[in-house]
Amino acid sequence: MWMTLREVRQMILREMHQSADNFRDARTDYLTGLPNRRAFLEHLQSAFSSEPDTAVHAGVLLVDLDGFKEVNDALGHAVGDELLCLVARRFEHRLGARGFLARPGGDEYAFACPVDSEQDMVAVAHEFSEALSDPCVIDGTTVRVGASIGVGVSLPDGSTAVELMRCADVAMYEAK
Repeated sequence: MWMTLREVRQMILREMHQSADNFRDARTDYLTGLPNRRAFLEHLQSAFSSEPDTAVHAGVLLVDLDGFKEVNDALGHAVGDELLCLVARRFEHRLGARGFLARPGGDEYAFACPVDSEQDMVAVAHEFSEALSDPCVIDGTTVRVGASIGVGVSLPDGSTAVELMRCADVAMYEAK
């Protein structure tokens, strides 16, 4: 069976759209719509592969919600999912376009941005905490969650994205 040139073009266009959709879906958290772990690591890696600027460092925050398991256990996973979406919106609202916010999975969020010093990232960590200071109301139920936050800042001696993530992860677990 022969296809017309128009049919071939339509088929190629459909395949290109499907490929773009697959690429986007593979890098997006299905629940919150935020970038996922893969997209975050790709973003961080590209920040390290760009031209180095000795005055600017890459900063990473890892945020783990405290008390999230209890919300899921007591109120159910649907409320937990809604809480994750609400927290994502609060973080997006608070941070605007200052960096790259992602949800790597579970009840964790990650944020990366260029910084001059570790104090800059500590200030951003305080903003994350402030975003959680007000209780969340979900289906008439008031829920409070806190966060353990780990900060990592690249060093001028050639830190890698993996090392930076590991530092932020260790700091987050120390904060817990």
